[in-house]
Amino acid sequence: MSQDIDRKTLKKPDEFTTKVKSLFDLMADHSRKILFLLGIVFVAAFVFALLSSRSNTRNEEAKGSLFQAKQALDKELAVIASAEAPAMQKKSAQPSPELVAFKHFDVNAKLAGSVGKLKTVIKQYEGTKAALDARMTLGDLYFNHGQYAASIEWYQQAADKASGTSDRAMALLGWGYALENSKQINNAIAVYERALNTGDGMIKGDSMLSLARCFELANDKNRAKLMYERIISQLPDSPHQRTAEDLKSRIE
Repeated sequence: MSQDIDRKTLKKPDEFTTKVKSLFDLMADHSRKILFLLGIVFVAAFVFALLSSRSNTRNEEAKGSLFQAKQALDKELAVIASAEAPAMQKKSAQPSPELVAFKHFDVNAKLAGSVGKLKTVIKQYEGTKAALDARMTLGDLYFNHGQYAASIEWYQQAADKASGTSDRAMALLGWGYALENSKQINNAIAVYERALNTGDGMIKGDSMLSLARCFELANDKNRAKLMYERIISQLPDSPHQRTAEDLKSRIE
């Protein structure tokens, strides 16, 4: 048996219908504004996707360019190693670039090709991780071959350009080493302190030992001793602690 529907039963559906109609009326009244806002959102999303795609492509190109530059470097070092290998060395043996990895020579003269390729990575792909790695590679290259003034320039650039804490800490540490080897002890101390203050745990021990070493070079044995004590206290059961204990006993 069917039941009659009275006005009370229809009250809520009527209210819902009225609200829906009001919403559509509002949208109709402001249709141009809504379409304009939707258009802005669509364009922004499209531009973001396009830029992200281009950025990823550029980063991959930069990685490839850096890889080629490092390959060229290995080949040039192998040629130098081959020329300087002992005469008794078997011809079948392939000289390793490591044979001359720390030999002092004019980098620009002997490694012009690979140095040029690394600089090209920096110029063409500025702002990428590959460009930062190219700067660090140049810093290491000049440092390892005894050209500390040139290495200072590249490490400093890397420290200034680095966006991540670890990258900046490593660049600062390399910069400090180059300054120390250039006998710029006070400047080295300042840079080592910056490296330590990054808070990066990977370079903490090396930074602290470097500071203590420079304090000794500056004839400030009290500061050196205090730094060794900090290392012993803050880095227990580590190679840095054992080194600090040995060095501290030497100056007491």
